[in-house]
Amino acid sequence: DGWRYGHGRLRRIPDREPVRSMDTSHPPTLAQTWDANRSIQRSAAGRLFAATNSALYITLMEHHLDFGTRMSETELAIRLERDLADLGSETEQSGLALIKYWASQGWLHRITEQAGDTERNVCYLTYEARAVLDFARRMRREDTIATGGSITGIAAGLRRVAGQVSNDPERI
Repeated sequence: DGWRYGHGRLRRIPDREPVRSMDTSHPPTLAQTWDANRSIQRSAAGRLFAATNSALYITLMEHHLDFGTRMSETELAIRLERDLADLGSETEQSGLALIKYWASQGWLHRITEQAGDTERNVCYLTYEARAVLDFARRMRREDTIATGGSITGIAAGLRRVAGQVSNDPERI
């Protein structure tokens, strides 16, 4: 029914399909690949990538909630509104509306924490949103992945340079 009890209150959990994994022991069929990719497209991470304002959302999420940061909903709403104004964003959403939207999309956890007699809503990013931020950060840095062959080539080049500096096999 979409309602779950957790963290001290009943809350609506958006209906989400799990991302389907594929058997990697043999090449997938065209239909299997398409089905798996459609599942990714419907995932929270896929929706964040495809959002019209994804650059804005990723920027704000990274600035305030990256690396598992937890923040009170009130403080986050104030910071988001300030940043929206500073960036000259044309979005009509308030900070709180943005928080609620992100939570409805599965990008943000909003939980109620109780400390003594006081309750406060706390926000932090979902795993899917953190994965998108990590990917965006790698793209900005233009990270590459070193393969065994590239590492072997680099090592050979270093040995060649070392051989030009010294003929001592111990130093090389």
